[in-house]
Amino acid sequence: MARVWNMLITNKRRGAIAIMAAFLLIVIIGMAAMAIDIGYIMMTRTEMQAAADSCCLAGGTELLDGLGIEKTKTPAEVDTAARAAAVDYGTRNHAGDLASVYVDNQRDVELGRGYFDTASGTWVKEWGVTPYNMVGVDVHRDQGGSGNGDQPLPLILAPVIGTDEQNLVTRAVCVQMPVKGFYVPPGSEETSNIMPFGLAFEDWYQRYDAQEWFEATPNAAAMLDPAPPVGLEWTSSLPDGEVYDATNPLFYNQEVDTQGNLVFDGMGNPVWKQVLFDNFGKNAGGTYTPPAAGQDGVLEIVMYPIGNEPGNYGTIDLGHLGNSADDIRDQIVNGLNADDYAVMEAEGLLTDGELVVSLENPVYAEGDTGISNGPITQALNEILGEPRAIALFTDVQNPGNNAIYELVEFVGVRTMDVQTTGTPKQIWLQPATLVDGSGVPDLDDPPGDDDSIFTPLILIE
Repeated sequence: MARVWNMLITNKRRGAIAIMAAFLLIVIIGMAAMAIDIGYIMMTRTEMQAAADSCCLAGGTELLDGLGIEKTKTPAEVDTAARAAAVDYGTRNHAGDLASVYVDNQRDVELGRGYFDTASGTWVKEWGVTPYNMVGVDVHRDQGGSGNGDQPLPLILAPVIGTDEQNLVTRAVCVQMPVKGFYVPPGSEETSNIMPFGLAFEDWYQRYDAQEWFEATPNAAAMLDPAPPVGLEWTSSLPDGEVYDATNPLFYNQEVDTQGNLVFDGMGNPVWKQVLFDNFGKNAGGTYTPPAAGQDGVLEIVMYPIGNEPGNYGTIDLGHLGNSADDIRDQIVNGLNADDYAVMEAEGLLTDGELVVSLENPVYAEGDTGISNGPITQALNEILGEPRAIALFTDVQNPGNNAIYELVEFVGVRTMDVQTTGTPKQIWLQPATLVDGSGVPDLDDPPGDDDSIFTPLILIE
């Protein structure tokens, strides 16, 4: 009897253990399903975020064509190109069970103007406002019943506990900002594409005004000299007897008599401070390397020399303590490096390690060796057509190496032609758009038509 009783007790225990094991198995399977699917969801979300970032940056590469002083596309053209690029890069990314990510051309991509509000510490996003310097991209996996690739993510094991799918959405926003200065961290191999030259602030913005006038005036090209002038001599392409228009910004800072006729010096040349031309452009190969003569609709300005201004209108001492032509050549070709920044820090030219200038907070830098033939000429010819930055100054005191320049802004330029032999020497520049990784973004300043230096794209979301 005792033996039978013990067998019954044992069978009951075995039955209880079987029930408990079955229950625990369900729990374990559920936990495993949860762990596997949570990992799957997190992996897919990470892939979707990478896709959103990629699409956003791809769309953002189209922004520069509609920004600043050298824009070539209308806002509508930028919008079309950016949306197409974002969609294309979606197809190049996989996420979860999909070999390519789906981005809807209209629903998932938006363009606008962005800037940073220092008071609130937040980014202001003005969607649909031009000029576009911001792109936003959403990547969806939350559209039930869709067959486009934006349907919810199907789960692997979770269906055993009644959960078949997961909705996911990721977002990326990037901006491209104007630059107010430059920064290279100590020990970095990075450089700033700054040439150690200066140009008068007034001259630069009168060239800007002249460009606007030139583009808005019919037959304005006929009023330009058809060939680069020799020195400051002028050969007019206007008909004999036609009176120069003193309000024409192409020939600004002229001296005219009471009848508006141009005043000529003892050599028969008109008296002016600066001359503008349209004598250089891209060659047949689409580059700016010689030969590059020919009108392209973008006015050139002479950087050096300009009349009889004080100072040498040559180079500005930025960085390296040496002022030999070879030192300057290296800066022209390769830019300012970490050692240059260390020198500028010691000289008090930097603010928190950054070379930042403005009309409100100018930086005062010394003049350096004047422009001469040899290494400097070779360097300028080596970078013909390549974008570089130069400083604008509002004042210069003293001549030559004793000059002190009041630097207030950096602008993008390209060297179009160089003549450093004979008298006078002349260097022609055009405005150019420069993207520099060492640029310090002017975060609270939306881009304007006169901006010429920009940061690379910055992901802000």
